[in-house]
Order: sequence, then C-alpha cells, then structure tokens
Amino acid sequence: MAIWFMDDGGADYAGLNLQTHNFELREVERLVAILAERFKIQPRTRANKGRWIIYIPASDVGSLRSRIEPHVLPELRYKLVPRRERTP
Repeated sequence: MAIWFMDDGGADYAGLNLQTHNFELREVERLVAILAERFKIQPRTRANKGRWIIYIPASDVGSLRSRIEPHVLPELRYKLVPRRERTP
C-alpha cells in the first residue's frame, strides 16, 4: 500500500486520494472494497476528470497514515498530509 500511495497517492483538501484514472469503474469499486476490508477504512469512488479515483475521507486519514507512513520515503510523506493540515 505504501508503494502504491507513494506513486499514485496524494493529498486532497481534507482527505487522501489514489489516482486510478486508467481503471474502469467496476475495477475501482473492487479496489475500494479490498481497501475497506484490509485497512478497516471507508474509501469511496469519486469522479475526477471524467474517470474514477479512490477517495479516503478525513475520518480515515489518521488510520491509514499510521499504517503506511513508516514505509513511505521521507521525501514523499507530504503526500500523507491533507492540504488543510499543512502549515504555510
């Protein structure tokens, strides 16, 4: 998960997202179900640029961050911090 997030993940205003633009909706829905089961979070699909991405809401950011942050390169940890939590 950490490797996937370092590559295709990013911070949203309040949550996090995984860019899955090249997947079909049914594939993104399957990934959402697997993430929910394995990480005990409530991700959802979100339309983005005419395709679908995975959105992890603010309520689950801390849980996911605590599980993958130790495996994320220090240079990419900024991706785990939603924009509203960043200091100017």
